[in-house]
Amino acid sequence: MINIFEVLEELRVNAEKSGEEIKTRQIISSYMKDLKGFKGEQIGNSLIYSHITHKGEGKVIALRADFDAVLTDDGVYEHRCGHHGHTAILLDLAARMNELADKDVILIFQSAEETGAGAPELIENGFFNKYKPDIILGFHNFPGYRENDVVIRTGNFNNSVIGFKCSFNGKPSHAAYPEQGRSPAYAVAKLLNQLENMGDRDAKISITHIKLGEYQYGTSAGNAMILGTIRSLDDNIIKSIVKQINDSLGQLASEYQLEVELETSEYFKGIINSTDVTARIKQICIDKNYSIADMNEPFRAGEDFGFYLDYTKGCYFGIGAGEKRPDLHTKDYSFYINNLEFASKLLFDLVSDFYKK
Repeated sequence: MINIFEVLEELRVNAEKSGEEIKTRQIISSYMKDLKGFKGEQIGNSLIYSHITHKGEGKVIALRADFDAVLTDDGVYEHRCGHHGHTAILLDLAARMNELADKDVILIFQSAEETGAGAPELIENGFFNKYKPDIILGFHNFPGYRENDVVIRTGNFNNSVIGFKCSFNGKPSHAAYPEQGRSPAYAVAKLLNQLENMGDRDAKISITHIKLGEYQYGTSAGNAMILGTIRSLDDNIIKSIVKQINDSLGQLASEYQLEVELETSEYFKGIINSTDVTARIKQICIDKNYSIADMNEPFRAGEDFGFYLDYTKGCYFGIGAGEKRPDLHTKDYSFYINNLEFASKLLFDLVSDFYKK
């Protein structure tokens, strides 16, 4: 058997950038190579292990865990979203597959969830052409919910999210003679006010970074940049806001004689959980005495699991990590180790019972 706590620590100290998780893949492979019944391969930057026996119901369940880390303010990569915990849980489930010898399972150890690139890369490299799971399940640790509650929601589980970057290029000048330059300062101020009005109850716009000129007094700014995100349950609303931003930039460019550019990146497709799959998971949790926490409203954070649901049915759910524990992506966050064995057992029960009548 795998020591799930040792796996967690080994993955933690080897946290890596999205899309460059070389050591992480080596760690996963080192544990999986000794487990019988699995056939493994690397697709893009992700690892796939299939356990196909054709002895059971003839249905294939795919389970996905992510394994990349986030860049901190200190310039290092750390697992501040707990992806190392998700990977340790899936490895522990793999070690128990001999107890589920008649189950057909595909384990997805996925790269680059933090940038929204991992699931699309896997799909574009033919995952669903080669593997045809009947359902796919994903999970995430959720601070803010009671310890080991199964956090679940039918339909819209989270928002679609896209990042945007607005660039302004004018002309710097001596601060004593601002009229000799073309400063983007007031264009930036106007756009920030406009962005506040573009968001409403159906969309949330967050400004994540602003840079204007240089850190000194002697020069009037000649360039600027705004970074932000747009979140909504409706992709059409996101597209509409992107168009509004682009139109506003065009008007400001003309008014202040600037060169402007709008770029979008890191798109996360919102998760829409399948009704029947979600209902089945809830029923298994009831039958096995797992505590369920229904989400009152969709989670706003982005998650690339939603791309998979264009190809097969599935469900994404949370594992409560404690109501007062530090939030994801914050400096004080750490993966809650009490989730490890609990989540592994939950996945085991889901695989074991999902297709039982």
